[in-house]
Amino acid sequence: VINQNIVDLFSAVAEGSISVRDAVEYIDQLVEINNSVKDELVKAVQSVSRNNDQYLGQSVKYFGNAFLTINMFKGEDDSVPGVLKEYARENLALKNITGKNPLIEKADDIRPAILEVVKNAKGAGFPNVVIDEDGVRRRIDLLREYNEEYFGQLSFRPLLDWLGNPDIQVGKDVIRLKNAKHPDGETKDINIKLSDGKLIINWPYKTFSESFRHMTYWYLVLHKEQESSLLSNLRLMQDAGYLDYYQGEAPLLDLYSYSEKMFEENFETGDTANISEYREMRDLFFSETDDFLKSDAVDYILSDIDSVLGSEEVPDDIKSEYALLKDEVPAIFSKTAELADDLVKTRKILKKNLDNAFCILGHTGTSTTDIGVNPFEKEYMNVGTHASVANTILSGKFLTTAPEWVSPLSALIFSYLAFLIIKRRSARTSIIIGFIIVLFIVALYSALFLSTGIYFPMIVTVLSVLMTFISHTMLTFIKTSKEKAFIKSAFGHYLSADVISQLIDNPEYLKLGGDKKLLTAMFTDVKGFSTISEKLDPSDLVKLLNDYLTAMSDVILDLQGTIDKYEGDAIISFFGAPVEFNDHAERACIAAIRMKKIEEELNRKFLEEKRAPSPLLTRIGINTGEMVVGNMGTARKMDYTMMGNSVNLAARLEGVNKQYGTWKLISNYTYGHASAKIFVRKLDPVRVVGINEPVQLYELIDEKSEVKEQIQELVDIFHKGLEKFQQQDWKGAEDIFRKALKLSPDDGPAKTYIKRCSDFSKNPPPKNWDGVFNLTAK
Repeated sequence: VINQNIVDLFSAVAEGSISVRDAVEYIDQLVEINNSVKDELVKAVQSVSRNNDQYLGQSVKYFGNAFLTINMFKGEDDSVPGVLKEYARENLALKNITGKNPLIEKADDIRPAILEVVKNAKGAGFPNVVIDEDGVRRRIDLLREYNEEYFGQLSFRPLLDWLGNPDIQVGKDVIRLKNAKHPDGETKDINIKLSDGKLIINWPYKTFSESFRHMTYWYLVLHKEQESSLLSNLRLMQDAGYLDYYQGEAPLLDLYSYSEKMFEENFETGDTANISEYREMRDLFFSETDDFLKSDAVDYILSDIDSVLGSEEVPDDIKSEYALLKDEVPAIFSKTAELADDLVKTRKILKKNLDNAFCILGHTGTSTTDIGVNPFEKEYMNVGTHASVANTILSGKFLTTAPEWVSPLSALIFSYLAFLIIKRRSARTSIIIGFIIVLFIVALYSALFLSTGIYFPMIVTVLSVLMTFISHTMLTFIKTSKEKAFIKSAFGHYLSADVISQLIDNPEYLKLGGDKKLLTAMFTDVKGFSTISEKLDPSDLVKLLNDYLTAMSDVILDLQGTIDKYEGDAIISFFGAPVEFNDHAERACIAAIRMKKIEEELNRKFLEEKRAPSPLLTRIGINTGEMVVGNMGTARKMDYTMMGNSVNLAARLEGVNKQYGTWKLISNYTYGHASAKIFVRKLDPVRVVGINEPVQLYELIDEKSEVKEQIQELVDIFHKGLEKFQQQDWKGAEDIFRKALKLSPDDGPAKTYIKRCSDFSKNPPPKNWDGVFNLTAK
């Protein structure tokens, strides 16, 4: 850098950018710049050549609250000086401790940090960590003994200091801290529960990065670099005379020099009496610097420059230099203010993280061996182990294990209870109950663990219960398999698979009786099937009917409908039992729509193969309502069926199709439950045979997502005609129905209403007619 500075100056002279006479003025600047570089070199060399062990020791002493490590291990280590071991016994061992615990581990030898450092520390603790056989860290020693002296664990030792160095009483299952000054402000005894002489760590159920506050060491390095850069800029500004515009009582950099001198005087001795004043002086310097850089100083400097530039007495070459300064001043103030802002931000981060904090320093690098395993995370930085120890003690949420006799006793009790509960149950029910009992045991033990901190080993209990219900289940399965096979064989020919499954799971369903439920019933019948049957050979008729019924039935069963019975070509079915579901009306309507579509394919096949003299055209009636469903009949012969007025209405609606020229009719009850999925055409309110309550009819056309535009247009026109019809405008209604008929010449409802309009034009209904049609035929 020094060489480059010299080259730059001579190059400027050689190129004529600077005259030889003018170059003289730059000599002093060159010297100042080179001296600044030299100072940085000297500082770097000093940091390398200094005795860093001594420097670290002095730093530890000056800081005052540092605790270092003292490793404890099996076997002897002759490399550790005897004087260091003796110093550890006299100065690092715990003194205010009473009691004995034979389970506390004894060390054969110790290795403290080097004497030059550890003698200046406030104390030391051992970092040794207990690792279970599976490689997981669950517990830790808080105390270890060496030559009849107790030493504290790495985080436990400074924690004792933080708690006011209370008296320590060691018992078999507890370490009692007498009159500890808790950070919450309360003075109280802290009873640390032990298990086999060790503390079970209450790990935070989070990842390492989420469990505690973390701060990278880089912030300390960054702070030093930012401070150095700021000072470098300020010294350049001082050399340029800019700091003369600072309005404080003393020169700005004198504040910093004073604070650094105060530090240097006290650092060697470790005297911290003036540390508060030292910090205040530094804070004042950074605050004053920030205020100065953001003050009106730039404006004053620029004003003075303008005065020089405007003076007639100042030579032009001087004015040229001042003109350059006019651009330089705002830039250097801006850059230095930016450095100051960054430094202030870093200092705030450091203060927020470190002020009054319990700090644990350690590696978290993935390339190191400082990564362990805890019960919740496979890669947990070991420095977090010590934080978890301190957190466990401060929170008071201690964990212990239950006595050994608890596990076999609980296994015996729960196994017997499991047997009593499942001994008369089916195999499937036994498995379900068994798993519920296992989950209950896990939940119970987990709840006890969370509420009391006592860990109950559950593996023996869980395995015992599992073996109990698995054994019982195998015996029950063998016993009931023959019964299930009989039920399937006996009922599989005339009951749906869902009904059979319920009978197998609940044999009591074979008893007579029924339940009232909200269901949807569907009745189907083939138009003119008697005529078709007369023209076919009986064997051909049976084959044709079986193929037709199979295709229609498959649609019903695929939508989880239950087929009640077959009456010749008619299918009686219902939806919503025995398997309950809320969308039974939608399923029934979709089944009817799909049955009619499959019917078209069947008729094409039957006619091509000449298996039927004419198409098989199915009429369908659907109604939703309360029905009685269950096993009806006698104890020797029964049928899973339905009955009730709602069932009768579905049967009537199937027949009403004849009077309207429709194929699929549903009631307003069904439409109310299925309107979201189906597209319908509104017809009349009617009274069917045997039912006095008027029923609003709807023709079921298609699923909403499948409706064609032409059908939509037809229905819209028809509804306009129906509105006229209900207003008894027979002529207007007939004209609209005829428009609908032009769109679909074979439209049955349009033809029906045209005839009615014609009849009512000649013979109007009574004036008190309510618009309801009384249907006399079934």
